[in-house]
Amino acid sequence: VYALSFASTRVIVDAGYEGTTQRSYLVYFDTSSNLHFAYSTTGSNNTDTILGSTGVVTNSWIHVAVVRNGSTVTPYLNGVAGTSQTAENLYATTKPLYINYQDGQSSLLNGYLSNYRVVKGTAVYTNTFTPPSAPLTAISGTSLLTLQNATIIDNSTNAWSISNTGSVAMTSATVGTYSTIANDSSGNSNNWTPNNIQAVTSSATTYDAMIEIGRA
Repeated sequence: VYALSFASTRVIVDAGYEGTTQRSYLVYFDTSSNLHFAYSTTGSNNTDTILGSTGVVTNSWIHVAVVRNGSTVTPYLNGVAGTSQTAENLYATTKPLYINYQDGQSSLLNGYLSNYRVVKGTAVYTNTFTPPSAPLTAISGTSLLTLQNATIIDNSTNAWSISNTGSVAMTSATVGTYSTIANDSSGNSNNWTPNNIQAVTSSATTYDAMIEIGRA
């Protein structure tokens, strides 16, 4: 994540949080750059927790990972663990997964994203680690891997169909010290959404999982 400002709430990923009946989870930064994890176990209730004060600064790349490991959810910023929270089973929403957007809201990330990966079944990070500097790969359990190419595609074995909402464009321009990034180069402040992805949702089972936005 490369944020240009935190003047308003900046959503990283939204699964069903555009309404009040299909909520699953929402990961976002508030105006103080705290990382939040909001979730629902019924589709309508809501628990919103601050996963720690990140100290995220603008105009700098950061590696973000949110990891479920057994009964806890832990955020990692640049490989350093934040405050863990008790994990619960998430509602299995039928809504699509949105990245850099909360459906029906004006909560766009003002900045850039690169290397987005969702892994189910494995808690990839459980201790302090050095953030990867190479492009993320489709390790075992990868449900979604995108924002790595000249076009918006899923590099996981699922090869999910991704719908471009508006005219979002990828760019290979170097930002900071990294390239192959995603932002809306059209000037229309549009976003995109992978269709029919429920990679980290469940109403019946408990498993380890991870949402990661890397830098490469």
